[in-house]
Amino acid sequence: MKIRLATGTMKLSFVADVCGGQLHGQDRAFASVCTDSREADGETLFVCLRGERTDGLLFVPQAAAAGCSCFLCERELSCPGTTYVTVGDCTKALLTLAGKVRETYGGLTVGVTGSVGKTTTKEMIAAVLSASGQVAKTESNFNSVIGTPLTLLSLSPSAPFRILEMGMSQAGEISSMSRAARPDIAVITNIGSSHLEMLGSRENIARAKLEICEGMSEKGTLICSGDEPLLENIEFGGRIVRVSIKNSHADVFARICGTEGEETVLSVRFLEKRLDDIRVRALGAPALWGAAYACAVGIVAGLDEEDIRKGLASYVSCGSRQRMQKLRGINVLEDAYNAAPESVRAALDILSGMPGKRAAVLADMYELGKDSEKMHRDTGAYAAIKADCLVCFGKLAKTYAEGAAEAGMDRNKIFCVEDLERPDLVTKILEDNLQAGDSLLVKGSHAAAAQRVIAPWQEN
Repeated sequence: MKIRLATGTMKLSFVADVCGGQLHGQDRAFASVCTDSREADGETLFVCLRGERTDGLLFVPQAAAAGCSCFLCERELSCPGTTYVTVGDCTKALLTLAGKVRETYGGLTVGVTGSVGKTTTKEMIAAVLSASGQVAKTESNFNSVIGTPLTLLSLSPSAPFRILEMGMSQAGEISSMSRAARPDIAVITNIGSSHLEMLGSRENIARAKLEICEGMSEKGTLICSGDEPLLENIEFGGRIVRVSIKNSHADVFARICGTEGEETVLSVRFLEKRLDDIRVRALGAPALWGAAYACAVGIVAGLDEEDIRKGLASYVSCGSRQRMQKLRGINVLEDAYNAAPESVRAALDILSGMPGKRAAVLADMYELGKDSEKMHRDTGAYAAIKADCLVCFGKLAKTYAEGAAEAGMDRNKIFCVEDLERPDLVTKILEDNLQAGDSLLVKGSHAAAAQRVIAPWQEN
């Protein structure tokens, strides 16, 4: 990861003062920050992170050879010509530094977290707010305890709106990000099954997501799902806005009025305000929830109805998230950036309304803990209802297949490829079973890289 400082330059002495570290050598200024020695150069501060597999200190000579002379590390260096700051923990130091820079920002800061739909919601919020002013936001996968402080250091202080996506792998991480970012508005999209492996229960996941409130003031606003029982009894001193797609008496009530091609037409009511004929280029539950949260943020931020409607109309999905395309005449929904049981079911719901023969490629879902096999089996059973043909891809392919067969899907329409290094076998199955006019869903966790199965079609 590498960013350029929004402030232009910064001195190592400032880093030492803010982070409670010790400066070694002659003070120097730097204009960018990186955590990968391969990106280091003469104007970069290289942060020597210590991880489970390696230690950034091992790569100081490589960074120094590339001209880098500024380092943030946890032990003294023996590399001639370098200036560095030693701290007890580089990750905590980065967060502290970012929090100090955050103090200089005006405007509105929005934090977004949740088990499913964080990026889609962040992008829809960005689309809405951009109709009223410049938006600075988390890019790519910079949503971790490393990515978030780097994002804060890079965001333009003059932008009236900043949106920070906050992911997590364990408890305490969102708390540290929130304390650095101090969001004025926080959004929790939902509480799902992702991270069960690390946290053990959905109750623990809910507690971890609610850490986003810890950096907020009592004047802040928390926007969350009103359909999630685990978010009912929230202890938060600020304003709470609950969004629902089931309860018309919730603070925000959203419903789908219809679809037109790749657009969903929505109606959203926020207390006394009602926004009809909202159009967004996304389908199904992701469109409904993302647009509802974006409308809520827009109204809390003081935007008028026309800006909110215009902003959502400009939304474009990014990467492999709900990307609709036509390949070889087949309608392909590529949604392979990440996967959990909740998001796979939502994608299968969309597939069920698509034309022609409907096929689903489902790759492994990760980080589900001890109930992973059951969740894969149950998801396979759900696919049997929504798809005409199922291709199971990965180590748990047979588990998906067992669920689909038990739910009544013809075994001749269920295919298994257990080797994730053979996406070509999946591609061949699809070519043998689909034709122009049919529809395909490609879904799986990011590490499974399920999108590889359609890569030959995209290349051609």
